[in-house]
Amino acid sequence: MLQILAQNKFNIVLILVLFLLLLLILFPLENLISKILKTKISKVHIFSILVLVALSVIFYVSKLDFILSLPMIVFSFFVFLLGFLSERKYIYLLALISLGLTPIMLILKMEDIAEFFAQTCYLLLVLGVLKDIFYEKIFE
Repeated sequence: MLQILAQNKFNIVLILVLFLLLLLILFPLENLISKILKTKISKVHIFSILVLVALSVIFYVSKLDFILSLPMIVFSFFVFLLGFLSERKYIYLLALISLGLTPIMLILKMEDIAEFFAQTCYLLLVLGVLKDIFYEKIFE
């Protein structure tokens, strides 16, 4: 058991950081963190620190892969933030566009890009459902 944890320590850290990012976006955690640290901290600062930690873990694990996949990582964050901050009809429209581009990329023999569009479609659908279920019930 400890050997499995030791082998996957960077994956565990990355998952925890990304989970904290999601919690930070969904809930007002900056107030709790400000009370604990006894200083005023904004959501932007916490978000920036968590993103930098996630990017440095990815860079430490695989430097060349990170450099090659950085544009996709930036685009994924853009899609996530755009999807979460926009109206739900735009989220589902982007998911539909991404779903339509997936078979086109497969026909053009671009499997990696097709996989990326499929993951983007899934991410947008999850964001749409999360926004429909949680956001309206918790904050309104």
